[in-house]
Amino acid sequence: MPCRLLILFTTVTGAALLLAPWPPLGVPGEWVWPRHPLPTDFVEALDRLIWPLICGSVVVAFCAAGLRRIDRAGSMHRGLLLLGLTGLSFLWLNAVRQAAPSPHRELRPVWILYDKYASGYFFEATFNVSSTQKLLAEYESRMAKGDVLHEGTHPPGLLLLNRGLLKLTAEFPVVVRFSEAVQSSETVRMFREVEAAGQMARPLSESEFAALHLSSLLSTLFAAMTVVPVFGLTRRLTDSRTAWRAAALMITVPTIGIFVPRSDVLYACSGMLLAWAAVAAILTQRRIKRWVLAVLSGFILFGCLLLSLAHVPVVVMLAVFAVGFVLLDLKDRCGPLMETIVAAAVSFFIACEAWQHCTGCNLFNVWRMNLANHAGFYSQSVRTWYAWFAVNPIELAMAVGLPMAAMAIVMLVQSMKSIRFASPKSLTNGRLFAIACALTWTLLWLSGKNMGEAARLWCFLTPWIAIIAAQAVDSDAANTQRTWLVLLIAQLAIATITVGRVSGFLEF
Repeated sequence: MPCRLLILFTTVTGAALLLAPWPPLGVPGEWVWPRHPLPTDFVEALDRLIWPLICGSVVVAFCAAGLRRIDRAGSMHRGLLLLGLTGLSFLWLNAVRQAAPSPHRELRPVWILYDKYASGYFFEATFNVSSTQKLLAEYESRMAKGDVLHEGTHPPGLLLLNRGLLKLTAEFPVVVRFSEAVQSSETVRMFREVEAAGQMARPLSESEFAALHLSSLLSTLFAAMTVVPVFGLTRRLTDSRTAWRAAALMITVPTIGIFVPRSDVLYACSGMLLAWAAVAAILTQRRIKRWVLAVLSGFILFGCLLLSLAHVPVVVMLAVFAVGFVLLDLKDRCGPLMETIVAAAVSFFIACEAWQHCTGCNLFNVWRMNLANHAGFYSQSVRTWYAWFAVNPIELAMAVGLPMAAMAIVMLVQSMKSIRFASPKSLTNGRLFAIACALTWTLLWLSGKNMGEAARLWCFLTPWIAIIAAQAVDSDAANTQRTWLVLLIAQLAIATITVGRVSGFLEF
């Protein structure tokens, strides 16, 4: 019962903060998220809420049914349940977007990827890159120019993904036809109107617009797929029921619904894939399997860092988890951990050397300049450390949903009590993971690296909170399923209100 009261209180509090015109969502004069207008009449309210309501009901029903079956499910059945959960996650991300007013909800899926002032990777790949080979050979020179916003703070992975989609649609008309078949006519019409009014460049051709649309579609799908590594990692740390709860909660994270299809939402999935492989390698007792997973972790790390240095905190979290895991049984765990680290490091450096040999691009130089350019942002933009020190934890809690954030805090308090009043060796792997996540976030918070836009920039760590919160619900032995369902419904409601009220982009 106390858990349900906490969920109810945080739901009401979160809704009140979002629906009211005050307080500002950020630090005035530095960065504030704009609020969408509320519906002006019943018809508009119904139009904005009907799809989230319908899809949310299906999500609750499916997740409740899945929870009853997941313990007894074999590999095939489990895979089908996860496939269904991924599909529902994809549908939810599209449904909850309808809570935002028009034309924001129609334009966001494509314009935010096209607008060179919002991210710029598609725009750059379309209009300013003629040769992928030349792009990579000269990428270090590009970084040396010192751009502090988008391109200058990222490795070439996002540009390469967009170049690949442009090439795909240019060479295969069937892909263009598929894209056109699933495009929204309203979205296309509104995009063409804003494109003509903005006059940023020549109009996109049909194949280029298809590439833009597919980029949005694939980004949304990849964000929806985050439930799979969340389930896999949590199951490795705890059990199938807790893993299912965590995966279901991941669907409800408001900030993913706000920022999809931006690249930031991709890092939640890619970061979880890295964590899943690495934790599995650390926990596995069979040597051959451990080596295979460690090598896989090294290659996944290479792919993650090719996209963004936002994955570095994931590496820090894994290091903290690994150290804690070994300290609980130093004699038996130190050797296997060193094997894991060596195998992962070797595969990572092999991938980096192979990349440089094939492209002429030294990623270590690129990453160094990315960090320097990111630091340069704060010399050009005013940010007050103590103001963001206070705001960022609140913004993160609102970004994942206050009910989920509150349950995660409950879990962390329980974990700290188990350390204080019992032997540290009594820590379960799940609670050790929770503490590693909390320590990593604390270091990131104190560093002041993300002063402004934490809700977007910290998308990569939202699965951590879902995993932690799922364990808190599991520890409520009385009426566990009811408590989890209350949390799930509360999160869906908060996500709908958040997406309907908070704009992650400039208004159209």
